[in-house]
Amino acid sequence: MIPLKLSLYHLWLVFSTYHDVFSNGVVLISLGIIKSIPPAPTACFSLYTKTLKGRGISHDHGVIGMETKKTGTTTVGIKVKEGVVLAADTQASLDHMVETLNIKKILPITSRIAITTAGSVGDVQMLARMLEAEARYYKFTWHKDMSTKAMANLLSNILNENKGFPYMVQLIIGGYVEEPTIASLDSLGGLVFDKYTATGSGSPFAIAILEDGYREDMSIEEAKELAIRAVKTAGKRDIYTGERKIQVIVITKEGLKEEFVEVKR
Repeated sequence: MIPLKLSLYHLWLVFSTYHDVFSNGVVLISLGIIKSIPPAPTACFSLYTKTLKGRGISHDHGVIGMETKKTGTTTVGIKVKEGVVLAADTQASLDHMVETLNIKKILPITSRIAITTAGSVGDVQMLARMLEAEARYYKFTWHKDMSTKAMANLLSNILNENKGFPYMVQLIIGGYVEEPTIASLDSLGGLVFDKYTATGSGSPFAIAILEDGYREDMSIEEAKELAIRAVKTAGKRDIYTGERKIQVIVITKEGLKEEFVEVKR
């Protein structure tokens, strides 16, 4: 007797395949099984994507002979005693084209927690909505705010549960609920808590600036200046990172403050 879970999965697989055949005339056969091709994102921040007749797939599908689109960004997070600082450029790019110069890559989840975004715009926005709903439900149930560590672990579980069809994201989560906390997550749910971190195509340049300038006893203003300098430097050397404007969010025990810093050329 075939388990119910397996039967439902095959029904979904057949439905997805026929949907692609009739609506797009495209079927992707990879590793000996039939897969439907997931929708292409309208813009990405830091991951490679491939396109086929308007549909997009990730590198993980292992398909050869399709056009590759390179995208990029730089986001950083710093933790100090007074709070946390998150910073990111505001450019969304797709290969040689700039989609927009004014996108917010740091999304507040609560009044004390925010995430930075690198990857598929749609995936990031979906995850942000899920976390916001979970945070509201947690507060309604327990009459207190969800901690940053708890939300980071929740996000890690969500990403890992979907590793078969992963969210194309690389994230930094930062907040000050019980204590200042910074963590980075990959698309499969890998979770690392740290004092500072960077993601995106410009992260090799940004992390070098953070390594050189970080001190555990630095003030929140010094951390803010360091974060801005890291993103600014990445923008000069990484062609996919915007260098005109930087979004900055500072979170302390008083709450969350956001600003945009214009970069002088």
